[in-house]
Amino acid sequence: MPFSSTSANTVLLRRAADFALSAIQPVTPAMLRRPTPCAEWDLEKLLLHLCDSISALLEGRGDQVVAHPAGAPVPADDPLSACRVRVLRLRRSCERPGKGGPVVVGDLPLDSELLLAAGAVEVAVHAWDVSQACGARLPVPTDLAAALLPACLLIAPEDDRAPLFAEPRPAPPGAGPGDRLVSFLGRPVAGQARRCPR
Repeated sequence: MPFSSTSANTVLLRRAADFALSAIQPVTPAMLRRPTPCAEWDLEKLLLHLCDSISALLEGRGDQVVAHPAGAPVPADDPLSACRVRVLRLRRSCERPGKGGPVVVGDLPLDSELLLAAGAVEVAVHAWDVSQACGARLPVPTDLAAALLPACLLIAPEDDRAPLFAEPRPAPPGAGPGDRLVSFLGRPVAGQARRCPR
């Protein structure tokens, strides 16, 4: 199915970008060395990884080719500003129709709707990581998290997650969609940091 600016997954990606903007808003340069829920990454490295992931999404939406899938974070002079700019570009890109058809990632074709869904999960969950690190601790919005949970079963199936995702963690009793989402992707809702479940 070709994607357009009104496809359900484009809307999810836009809402994830909105959440990311809210999560990044309170971050200051003095916070960049803070630990994050990803044990290997401080807040600066997490922001750079988010920049890299968004750049890959923008490539996919624009050129339908992701030549350099997100990988190790690349240093930037001002990672906080770079991340804000990337999120705003992603938000604006969701207001324009995509080109439709498969997106080539590396040398493999990927359904464009799956790319959008995966991107929404990536942006929303890393926005949650940022918010935890800066102390604001914003939850993933309930309606966004509820819509993203089914996509996680395709993106990170429990029997084929490594090395991109950590093992699911048990969600607290009575957990809402936001806590279930981050727990499913290996984040501790409350507790110590661990290996980053990208």
